[in-house]
Amino acid sequence: MRRLLLAALAAAPALLCAQSTTNQHAWASAFAEHRVNARWLLYWELSARRHDLGASWQQQLGAVGVSRDLSPTWRATASMGWSNTYRYGETPIRNKQFELRPWVQVVGNRTLGRATWTERDRIEMRNVVGYGALDPAGSPWTTTWRVRRMDRVVLPFRAGGAWYAAGSQEWFVQLGPIRGAANRLEQTRTQLLVGKTVSPTLRIEGGYMLQGLWRRTTDEVNHTALVVARWSAPLAR
Repeated sequence: MRRLLLAALAAAPALLCAQSTTNQHAWASAFAEHRVNARWLLYWELSARRHDLGASWQQQLGAVGVSRDLSPTWRATASMGWSNTYRYGETPIRNKQFELRPWVQVVGNRTLGRATWTERDRIEMRNVVGYGALDPAGSPWTTTWRVRRMDRVVLPFRAGGAWYAAGSQEWFVQLGPIRGAANRLEQTRTQLLVGKTVSPTLRIEGGYMLQGLWRRTTDEVNHTALVVARWSAPLAR
């Protein structure tokens, strides 16, 4: 199992070596689950994504939902997400886009010696509309479905220590409808991070992500600097 997981983490860079356009981004994200009672939690996330390593906007994203503990190591979450996407890069999208994205996911944790392996499976309903000066007449909403699979391994530098290394691999696969020459494999993301446990409820991470996107007209590679906050705490009373 460990060899299969390591192979999956290494596969995405090999798939991206022949892509044609390259961009550099800087992302700052926060993910939080605030416990309400013994089994239920409030979930939220926010992300600011900038193009040209911070010079201009790429995306703004957010989500709010609820989570429920299924067992001591498994949790389900249902959420309503949104995103605002700008034109960026060498081959920009035709217009700005706004998206509403309800999704459901299941997350589980396993131990691998001193390391922790997190599995996440998510299904999303993507409702997208274009807007802006390049489409003054307005665009119709389009709806597609996709699934996402992420595997993430966290390894403390020493037992009980605050510092750790993390690596993850995520795959995005479109379920349909498939339009034109679009690929079912939409994206891959490979992340390499160093993190610190600041408190029992707060972790801060920073590192690098290699992202590949397969579009109808062109393919894209993104090199991204990441800063991530992960917060788990009760709601203030």
